Amino acid sequence: MAIRKIRKNMKIPITIFVVAFVLTILATFFISLGDLKNNKNYVLLVNKEKVSAVNIARTFEQGLSQYRQTFQEGIEEEEIKVLLLDEFINNILLAQSAKDLGIRVSSGEVNEQFKAFKAQFQSKDAYARFLQFQGFTQNSLKDEIKKSLLIEKVVEKLNNSAQIEEAEIREYFENNKYGKYAEKEINEVRVEIEETLLKNKNRQAYAYFLENLKDKAILNWTEDEQGRYYQQYESKIVYEMETYKFTNVELIGRKMMLERIKLMYGLKDLEVSMDAIKEDINKEVRKALSAKRKGINPEANLAKADEIFYLGEKLRLELIAEEKINETEIKEYFEKNREKYDVKEMASINIIELEVKMSEKTKSEKYEKASKILEKLNNGENFAQMAMQYSDCPSSAQGGQLGWFSKGQMVPEFEEVAFKGDIGLYPEIVETKFGYHIIKIEDKKENEVNASHILVQFNVGEEEIENTKLEAEKLIKQINSGESNFVDTAKEKSIFPKNSIENITRSTHPQQIGLSQNIIKEIFDYESNILKVKIDGNRVFIIERTQYRPYEKAELANVLDWVKYDIANEKVTMRMEQISIGIE
Repeated sequence: MAIRKIRKNMKIPITIFVVAFVLTILATFFISLGDLKNNKNYVLLVNKEKVSAVNIARTFEQGLSQYRQTFQEGIEEEEIKVLLLDEFINNILLAQSAKDLGIRVSSGEVNEQFKAFKAQFQSKDAYARFLQFQGFTQNSLKDEIKKSLLIEKVVEKLNNSAQIEEAEIREYFENNKYGKYAEKEINEVRVEIEETLLKNKNRQAYAYFLENLKDKAILNWTEDEQGRYYQQYESKIVYEMETYKFTNVELIGRKMMLERIKLMYGLKDLEVSMDAIKEDINKEVRKALSAKRKGINPEANLAKADEIFYLGEKLRLELIAEEKINETEIKEYFEKNREKYDVKEMASINIIELEVKMSEKTKSEKYEKASKILEKLNNGENFAQMAMQYSDCPSSAQGGQLGWFSKGQMVPEFEEVAFKGDIGLYPEIVETKFGYHIIKIEDKKENEVNASHILVQFNVGEEEIENTKLEAEKLIKQINSGESNFVDTAKEKSIFPKNSIENITRSTHPQQIGLSQNIIKEIFDYESNILKVKIDGNRVFIIERTQYRPYEKAELANVLDWVKYDIANEKVTMRMEQISIGIE
C-alpha cells in the first residue's frame, strides 16, 4: 500500500483557489514585492478597476512554480506568463460580470471563507507574517475571497442555463449510433447522451460568455516601467487565417496542451513548434471555410474555436450523408471486416461487496507486533533500519521517510499527531484505517511537517473471509425470501461504489469496472440469473447477473446501414484530409 493512498481525497471548492496561491511561501520574486509596494498602487485598469503589480507578480510566481513542477524542464517561462496574465484578467472580468448577472456575495459568505482560511495558521503571529510577506491587508485578502466567490457563482449560473431537447438527443444518437453507441438502443444511452450534451453546452456557453467579456474589455496600462513590463505579456493577435484571427494566448495554449500530451504519453517524436501549431490551425480553418462555401452556417452564440469545430463536424456529417456506395463495395467491405459486426457477448450485473472485517484476535496480534517494534526503538534501535525490515508501506525502501507534507494531505489521526507532536519519536502507537503507525517527526516548518513512519498494515486471513462469506449467504437468503431487497441491502451493506454494472464484455478492462478478470470470467460462466457469493482474494461479493446476450455472427442484411456508414466514413475521412491541406 503506497503511503500516498493515506492522503485524503478532498473536494476543494473554487473559492479555495485563493487559498491555493496565497498559501505558497515565495522565496523570491523576479521583481521584489517590497519594491512593488513602494511604487504606484496599480499598473493596470481593467474596465477602470485598478490592478496592482503585487497581484500580477504573485500570480506569475505561483503559476510558474506549478509549471516547473509539471514539466521539470523545457518550458518557455516568457510564454507561460502570457497564459498566466490572460487567466488573471479573465478572473477579473468574470468577477466584474457578476453585477450585470444580478449575482451578489454577502459579507457573511466572505467571512465564513475567511475564518476557514485563517484557522489554518497555528498562531496570530504566523497569520500576521503571512499577510506582511504576501503583501495583503486583511481587507484585501477578503476582497480576493469575495472575487473568487463571485466567479464561482457566475460559472454556476452559466452551467445552469443550458437545456437539452429531445430532438438534440436523437440527433446525437443518430450521428454516433455506428460509432460509440454501436449495438445499443437510444434508451440505453439516453442519460449518457443528455449528460454529454449538457456538459458541452455549458462549456460552450462559458467560452462564448468569456470571449464577449474579453472583446468588450478596456485595458489601460500605466506608462511607467512596471506597466510596460507587464504589458508585454498581454493577449494580442499574432496570426490570421482568412477571416479568423488568433492570439498569442491561443497559440501558446495549444503548444502547452501538446507539451502535456507529449509528457503524459512519452511521445518523444511529437513535433511541438509554432509552425506546426499554425499548420494545424490552417487545417481546421480550411474545413470551416469549405463548410461555409457549401452553405453550412454556424450556430449562434459560439466562441470562435467552437464555431470552427462545429463547421468542420457539420461538413463531415453532410459529406457522409451524400456519399454514394455501390453494392460491390458493400459486399467486399463486409467480407473483409465481418468480425467487426458480430454481436458481442454481453452481460449486466447487480453487485454487493461486503467489507471483510479484521477479527479482534488478528488486530491484537498486529498491535503486539507494533508494540515490540516501538520497544526496540525506545531501546536505541535505528528507525530507518527498523522501517526497512518491518514496515508494510512502500516507504520502507527509503527507511520510512514520507518527506514534507501540509495539512489535509494525510488521514486525520496521522495528521493530528504529526502536527501536534514534538520532533522525535512519537511515544504512542497511532491507529488509522490502514493499520498501526509508529511515527518519527523529523522536522517542522510553519505549515509543514517532515516525518517518517513504520506501518504494521491491517490485513485479513481465511477466518475473516469465511465469516464474511457466511454473512453473504445469509443476506442472499433474506433477499430470496423477500425479507429484504437487493437495492436496500446494497445501500446498507455494500462498500462497492455502484449497485449495478451494465454492458460488460469479456474484453472489458478490469480497472474500468473495479473487478478482476477472474470475476469478469465467472460472470459469463453463470448458468442462470441467481444470486451467488464470489470470493476474489480478500474481497467477498454478492453478484446477480441481470442480463445476458450471447455471441451472434453477423449477417449483412442486419448490418447493411452500418456497413454503408463505415465505407462512407472512411472515404470522407480521406476527403476531409485533402480539404484540410488545401487540395480540394
